[in-house]
Amino acid sequence: MNCSHEANVYDALCNWHRDTVCRIGTHQGSWQWVPVIASMLEHLRVLLSRHQATRDLIRNLVPDRIAVRLQVAATERGIRTFRRRTAHHRFGDQPLKVVIADPVGEEWYDHDWPLPAEVALLADSKLVEGATVIEVGAHQAVVAMMLAGIVGPSGRVVAVEANPHDYAVACENLKLNKAANIVMVNRAAAAAPGLLTFNITGRVSDDATTTGNVLTDAVTVDMLAEEYGQPDVIFIDTEGYEGEVLKGAKTALQASPDVFVEVHAGRPLRRFDSSVRAILDCLSSESYEVLVGTDAYPFAPLDEVDPELLDSRFFLVARKRESHSSASTGAGHVG
Repeated sequence: MNCSHEANVYDALCNWHRDTVCRIGTHQGSWQWVPVIASMLEHLRVLLSRHQATRDLIRNLVPDRIAVRLQVAATERGIRTFRRRTAHHRFGDQPLKVVIADPVGEEWYDHDWPLPAEVALLADSKLVEGATVIEVGAHQAVVAMMLAGIVGPSGRVVAVEANPHDYAVACENLKLNKAANIVMVNRAAAAAPGLLTFNITGRVSDDATTTGNVLTDAVTVDMLAEEYGQPDVIFIDTEGYEGEVLKGAKTALQASPDVFVEVHAGRPLRRFDSSVRAILDCLSSESYEVLVGTDAYPFAPLDEVDPELLDSRFFLVARKRESHSSASTGAGHVG
């Protein structure tokens, strides 16, 4: 589909949706239609968001509050109406059973995966047998199981997931695959301990009044390191909250673990007063080699990539400076 055509279609639908929500919201009981409308628009969003330019356009078109409420309604309806099943696929070189419990899980996990490029880079460094990994934003533990397969029985993956639905599915997946070297932690990672409002769509919320939010205990990476041991690898995917997670990892980072961060540049980071510069500053030690890439562009050293690549979602790998078999690998992130 042509991106400019996608933009026109989505722009028209967004305008229609804003007018429609305003109209139906003024009639008693008419909000019952919002989940249905939200579900339709969310399916369209997923279809169009396969193109990076369109993802950026969607983020800029739809106000945060409306976008979050649409996604919450669509997510709740999707979970409630989905027909669960168990699928068998290969993730990298590992055959795994996965519970397909919702539309997102179906899109992400109901097919074979190649080995993600970031995992290959980490496996060329500290992600080895016997390593300790802290994964923040583990979702339904599919990546955690891939990492656990690499570190082996003598290693350990501490997988942190705050979303109650995703945490429950993750525990089912671990049981199905007898993944004894993964510890699931049903908390949110943050800059400091306390309570956080977490959204059913899988992200920290800055609006405590939104339907679909839950209060969850917050823990820092440093606290996890104290409890489970200094990590050799830290793996972060927190939908814009990555700056706060890194603030809570200052002590752990002093030991120069390898780090992967899915960086949600732009509005997702700004919601929490963070930026790409702040993320890079956390990992700019002379001891680190920093590589960045996207779904479309292979990982390359930070100083060799087009700066515009950092204006939207991208992947970052920071490895301790020492000899590696390769400084660049092909794009291959899945999910």
